Amino acid sequence: MSLTILCFGIIHTIYFTVRFHYTKVLLSNFSCNLITYLRVMITFQLAFALIMVSIYIFGYVLYYQKAFFKTKKWFILCIVCQWIMGIALATVIISKNDSNCSYPRWVSIYTMIITVVFCSLISLLVNVRLFIYGHFSFHRMLLNTSFNRIEPIQSIVLNLDNRLNNRLRVNQRHVRLLKHMVYMFLIFVIGWGPFSILMIVNSNMEVSTFTYGFFGIWAEISLVCLIISLFIYNNKLRQYLAGKIFHGF
Repeated sequence: MSLTILCFGIIHTIYFTVRFHYTKVLLSNFSCNLITYLRVMITFQLAFALIMVSIYIFGYVLYYQKAFFKTKKWFILCIVCQWIMGIALATVIISKNDSNCSYPRWVSIYTMIITVVFCSLISLLVNVRLFIYGHFSFHRMLLNTSFNRIEPIQSIVLNLDNRLNNRLRVNQRHVRLLKHMVYMFLIFVIGWGPFSILMIVNSNMEVSTFTYGFFGIWAEISLVCLIISLFIYNNKLRQYLAGKIFHGF
């Protein structure tokens, strides 16, 4: 996830630098296709990385009895699928540019549908399914315990507490991570959704430099928020850096 965000920032910085300061570079059909492909591809990668974390947790939580979903193979499979999907779906935009290195309106619509609509739908389905699973699992556990009339009430309560605590210890970290990924995905949509819409509008009408720059900066701010969010969530990294900084004083 951190690597994807880093690549995302680097590629978009290169793209906008070339776009506004080295326009002649884009006159080459090869360089135009390459830079634009990388920009679209890494945008897909960031959106897919956010939902792949949710899918990883989905498999880990719902199929916890199967050993495969607890191994690194499941984690690696999610990462590989993320990159394959991003690389494959971005190939659609290759060789679709004109002499000014601009793209038809449908390409901008296609990019927005993949990054905002499709990824939002997948994220919603996965998170709703996990919520329903957690809700019914908790009530099923209460129901099964209530049918055990042979044990005294203290033993029933103690048994229920132990079972709940064991499940909570296993899944608590994944639930927090899932909530954090939902939060980060919302930041991504709020930040890059308006910019994607602006790219569609810009295909048919002239957009002022101020408006383009404002929403471009707004999108970059959302990227900074994603980086800060990852930093805040990583307790070990935060404590390590804080110790290094304060130790210097």
